[in-house]
This record gives sequence, structure tokens and C-alpha cells, in this order.
Amino acid sequence: QEMGYDRMYHKSDYIIDEEIGLGLSDESFFRQSVPMIQNIAENHERFYGTMITLTNHTPFDEIEKYGDFPVHATRMVENEDGEMIEEEVPYMEGTRLGNYLKAVHYADNAMGQFFDDLDEAGLLEDTIIVIYGDHDARLPRRDFVRLFNYDPETDSVRTSEDPDYIPVDYYKYELLRQVPFIIWSKDDQIQMEIDKVMGMYDVLPTLGNMFGFNSPYQLGHDIFSVDENVVVFPNGNWLTDKVYYNSQRQEYMVIDDAVVSNEYINKYIEHAEEVLDISNYIIVYDYIRRQREVDILMQDYKGT
Repeated sequence: QEMGYDRMYHKSDYIIDEEIGLGLSDESFFRQSVPMIQNIAENHERFYGTMITLTNHTPFDEIEKYGDFPVHATRMVENEDGEMIEEEVPYMEGTRLGNYLKAVHYADNAMGQFFDDLDEAGLLEDTIIVIYGDHDARLPRRDFVRLFNYDPETDSVRTSEDPDYIPVDYYKYELLRQVPFIIWSKDDQIQMEIDKVMGMYDVLPTLGNMFGFNSPYQLGHDIFSVDENVVVFPNGNWLTDKVYYNSQRQEYMVIDDAVVSNEYINKYIEHAEEVLDISNYIIVYDYIRRQREVDILMQDYKGT
């Protein structure tokens, strides 16, 4: 209730009939959730809910339960009869990234069935679905090196001496750690792709402008309206469409050969510090609750 929810559904509300990874499988979770959502819809004209899935989560090690989704490669080889045949080579099989792709494929199928079940139950009319991840998959950098530099002909990973080698340095790795954010409706009224950088704190003002609500404590921007957005990370790093800045090293990498000035860098350094300060006031020092208590005291004082 502290976060505005009237009812939390938890483990005791579900039959744990299939476990994958951290707990109840996505397929079972979605299937059992549909009648719960239907009951809510029958008793409320408008409602909002958050669903947290578990299957597509680290450590991605129950691949036998994800279904068939190969992440190998193929090459043409000559057999003993002199014929060219197709041969499988491992590529991403057996890697954390490969297992992650299998888990994503499972989650995608489960979500597709969920949408079909919602539609059959009449629950997709006047409904917006928002899909996002709360953090990246935390995959090892070596798997991305293999992803970009695998040579199926030799079944090996190219070295940095190879002219076709694609380096995955700190900054490229950081930029690969993206998280999806999708806003979807059955009527396809939302048909656009936003390529601006965006952070979790931009979700509230973005959805708020779409649906007509506002929070006085929102830190981000409506991604549909902002000219240039900036994502501030908890460690002080920040990202725009032009620059990734590393606060620990006090250095930055420009993106797509962008040209930036010292004023540009300093402006966002100051902005990042301000955002982190406000975030700490809210999360660490519980500023919003304390300020509300002060407001109530002041009202009582004025009343006397």
C-alpha cells in the first residue's frame, strides 16, 4: 500500500505446478493470472497492475525447459564422397549469452500466449501493456567478443590481430547492456520507435503524459517530448545520444562521431550530481515522507 497498490498477489495465490529458475514458470504464471485479472476487471472500471516474471532471469541454466531454440551456426564441408554438406558448429551454444537467448525465446512465446489468453477473455480492449526489464542480463563481456568474432569456418574466435576483429571494450560493452521498453496496445495506435536514450526514471513522466497523471517528484522526462535526454546511473556515469561519460575515470566516449564541447560535458556532470543527490534524499533519507510529516505539522500549527 505504501507504493499505491491495493492488493499484492504472491506465492500463496498460485499453484506452483511448474518451476523454472527462480520459481514459478512464466507460462504457468501468466495462465493462472488471467482469471485474476478478469476478476479485477469485473469489479473495477479502470485499474493498473504490475506483473513480475522469473523465467527469463539469471543464471539462465535450465535450458532443457526453455524449448528448442538453437544458437549454433552452420558451415559447408566436404564429406567422404566429395559432396558439400551442411555441418553444425557451436557458436553461442554453451555460453551464458546463448542460454540467455534461449530464455528470451521462451519468455517471448509465453508472453505471446498470455496476450492471446487476455484477448480471448476480452481483456485487451482499452488496455495498454508496458513491457520492460528492471536491469540488463549481466552477461559476460567474453560472450559478446565471441558473438561478434566467431569464425564458423575454423570454429574459433578471431584474435585482435585479425583484421576482421571487432573489439568489445569497456564502452562498447556498457552500450550493449540495454534493457527493452515497449508500450503496446491491441489497436496499434502506438506505431513508432524512439531511439533516444532512456532510463527507468523516464517511465513515470512518459506514461504520465500519455494518460494524464503527474508526480511532483518525478526526476526524468517524457521521452516523446524531450529534445535531448540523459540517463544517470547510480555510480555517477551518464549517457546521452552523443556521449557516454565515466565518472570514476573522468573520461568519456563520443557516440557516432558526435562533436561536444567542454560546456556540454560540464553541464551534464552537474546535472548527474543533482539527480543523484535528489535520488539519495528520496531513497536513503526518505525525504518525501519526512516532508509530508513536516507539512502536516505546519498545517496543525497554523490551525492552532
